[in-house]
Amino acid sequence: MVVRIEPVEGPLEGFVPLPYSKSVSARQILIGLHSGGPFTIEGLSQADDTQKLIQIAAACGYLVEHVGEKWRFIPGRLVLPPQLEVGEGGTTLRFILPWLAGLPGKTTLYLGGRLPQRPILPLVQALTNAGAHIEIAGYTLKITGNPDWNPRRFQVDSRQSGQFLSALLLMAPQLSVRTIIQETSGDPATLSYVEGLTLTLLREAGYQWERSAPGEWILVQGEKEASSPTAPYHAKGEGDWSGAGYFWGWAMGTAARLELPLSRRSSQPEKTFWGEGPWPVRLETLPQGLRLISGGTRPPAWEGDLSAVPDAFPTLAVLAALAAESWTFRGLRTLPHKESHRILAMQSELTKVGARVEWSGDTCRVFPPPKPPEKAPLFFHAHGDHRVAMALSLLASQLKVPLYIHEAEVIAKSFPGYWSALREIGVLLTFEG
Repeated sequence: MVVRIEPVEGPLEGFVPLPYSKSVSARQILIGLHSGGPFTIEGLSQADDTQKLIQIAAACGYLVEHVGEKWRFIPGRLVLPPQLEVGEGGTTLRFILPWLAGLPGKTTLYLGGRLPQRPILPLVQALTNAGAHIEIAGYTLKITGNPDWNPRRFQVDSRQSGQFLSALLLMAPQLSVRTIIQETSGDPATLSYVEGLTLTLLREAGYQWERSAPGEWILVQGEKEASSPTAPYHAKGEGDWSGAGYFWGWAMGTAARLELPLSRRSSQPEKTFWGEGPWPVRLETLPQGLRLISGGTRPPAWEGDLSAVPDAFPTLAVLAALAAESWTFRGLRTLPHKESHRILAMQSELTKVGARVEWSGDTCRVFPPPKPPEKAPLFFHAHGDHRVAMALSLLASQLKVPLYIHEAEVIAKSFPGYWSALREIGVLLTFEG
C-alpha cells in the first residue's frame, strides 16, 4: 500500500488517538502469563506485536475474553502446541521465549520476516545454560518445555538488546526468591527500559528485584515462596509516549495545538525525552492527558545521546534534514538490528530530499540540504519498518510537494491508526494500491 501525503498548510489541531503502549502491554501480558493464574488488563495495544502475544497465549491454553477495553486471560490446560508463529516482532519473541520454555510439551516456533537475522542467540544461551531446552534451527526454534523447570541463576550478555535482560526479569512471578540474574557484558543496551519500565511494572505487580552487585539483580519479593498467594494480577494500559514522539515532530514542523492521552507519571523512557526535553513546544496538563502547543519552530542544531530512546532516531533524523544546521546523534548501536538497519534506511531515504547522512560506529550526523526539493512528486520506501514509515511522513510539514510512502501498512506493527490520526488533525492524505 502507498500513502500520498499533501504538503501541510495551516496549523494542525485536534485530539490524537494514540494507541496504548506496546512496550507496556507486552510486559503486562508476560507478568500475567508467568503468574500462572487468571489476570486482566484494561487497555491493551492493538499493535501487531501485542496481538501476536495474545494469539500465542490462546494457542497454549489461555481463554482470552475481550469486552470493550478490558482483556481477561483465564488459564486452561496449558501445553505447547506442535507449532507456533511468533510473527516479525523482536519483543514478542524475546519476551515469550522464557514462558514457553516452562510449559509441558514440544513446539516449533516459526520466525517471520527479518526476525531470524535479529539478535536472539544470547537469550537462548542464557536460558539453555539455566536448564531450558531450546534449539535454533534455521528460521525456527525447537522448544521442549519443562513445567518443573526451576532456575535459580541466569547469566546473560545484553549488549545487543536490553530485552534479553527484561525477558528474564519478567519471569519473577514463577521464580524463587533469591534467584539471581547477572548481566555479563557490563554494557547492557537500553537500560532505561530495563530499570525504568520493566522493574517499575514488576514492582507495581508485587515483585521486587534489587541490585546485589554491579550488573546483578536478586529477587527479594515474589509469589513463589510467599506465605500467602497474591490477588490475581490486574493492570491498566498507558498511552504510548513512543508514538507521541511523531507529533512532537509535527509540532516542530508546523504550528500545532494537539491533545494527547498521555500521563506525566509514566515510566516510559520517551516521557522524559519528549515530555521533559528542550524542545520548542509548550505542554498544558488536561484532566485526561496533555495539550501540545507550538508555533512550528525547531532547534537550528541539536546534539544528543539516544541510547535511552534509540527508536526516536528516525523522527529526529527527519527533523535534522529540515533544520538549518547539522544534527549529531550518539548511542545508536542497536539500530542495525531493528526491523530495518535504521541508519542505512534513513540515509537512503533522506538523500532524496538532498540531505546527507554520515555515520560511524554508534554516531550519526545529518546535514540538511542547501535547498529543499521543489519538483513533484517524491517517492519514499519504509524498508519494512514502521518507525521509518511514520518518521518519513513528517517531511510533509515542510516540503511543498506531495510525497508518497510505499509499504504504508507497516505502521500496524506499533501504531495501526497512525494514518487515521493524521487525518483527524488536518493532514490530507490518500491511499493507492
